[in-house]
Amino acid sequence: MLTSATTTSVEAIIPLRVRYCSEMNCQVVKDSIHRRPSWTTMYALGLGKATVGFATVAIAGRWKNKPTIIEFYVLPEHRGHAFRLFEALLQSSGVTTALPSNGAVLQQVTSDDDTRAAIADRQGGCEWHLLVSGEIAATGGILAAVPQTNPHA
Repeated sequence: MLTSATTTSVEAIIPLRVRYCSEMNCQVVKDSIHRRPSWTTMYALGLGKATVGFATVAIAGRWKNKPTIIEFYVLPEHRGHAFRLFEALLQSSGVTTALPSNGAVLQQVTSDDDTRAAIADRQGGCEWHLLVSGEIAATGGILAAVPQTNPHA
């Protein structure tokens, strides 16, 4: 299925931002930036002809010389496509990083096949290690889980 990230207005993605803020269930940092004219570029994330998410790129203030993705949201039922949607966003927005690694290396622990299976099944996840000078400095992962519904909602 074709993925896309196209520029849009803040008003066009308000329903998705409401869902995003509701799911976060906490204070959303930098929320007021959307009300500042010319401070953000908004992207509608698409699968085929359907809009399934949004992203916010900050482009003014302290981000003027380094546009930064500050929000990325995909509806729960489409999160299996999150990586492809994020790649579409990167291509469309041109946002990249030039941060030096200072010798740090990201090492994939879980195989590609096991990672793809976890994402497809929405069960389990993948593990990564951050190596500095050949030693594990940090571990982390991505959990692919079926969203739980709230029976009291």
